[in-house]
Amino acid sequence: KLDAPLGKGGEAAQKALSTLIGGAVQKMERIKVDLRVGGTAKNPVITGINGGTTSDIKDQAIDLAKDKAEDLIKDKTGLDIPLNKDSLKNKIEDKKDEIINQAKDKAEELKNKAEEEAKKKEEEIRKKLEEERRKKEEEIRKKAEEAKKRTEDSIKKALDKLKGNLGIPKWK
Repeated sequence: KLDAPLGKGGEAAQKALSTLIGGAVQKMERIKVDLRVGGTAKNPVITGINGGTTSDIKDQAIDLAKDKAEDLIKDKTGLDIPLNKDSLKNKIEDKKDEIINQAKDKAEELKNKAEEEAKKKEEEIRKKLEEERRKKEEEIRKKAEEAKKRTEDSIKKALDKLKGNLGIPKWK
């Protein structure tokens, strides 16, 4: 394991990486790199093993690239689309919930409107039926009065006829 200060060479590497990815890389003062030493004393072979600072710089570069891509997408489209899988999943869930709530609100609004229209129709029908009932009652009352009048007239005629047969004076 190599744990050494970066010094000027490290600063140059950070600057080059910042230029390459178009943004700042977190400043590191020390470098931690796992090394594999092999070969012979006369011909040593030193190779790096992934991990330590190399991985940290790679992760920073990926995160910075994602941030830049998100900013670029937002600038060009006006849409806030996260590139992080969890953030994207959360954004999708939030949008789904928003759409579901809008649909519920619209359904409730339509339901209330339908209920209101049904009440209006019910009231119209009730008024129409009430008017028809009144007309029928009036018609029946008039017919009953006419029948009563005819019956009274028939009874008077029958009584007058009976009185005439008996010799009693007629009613006037």
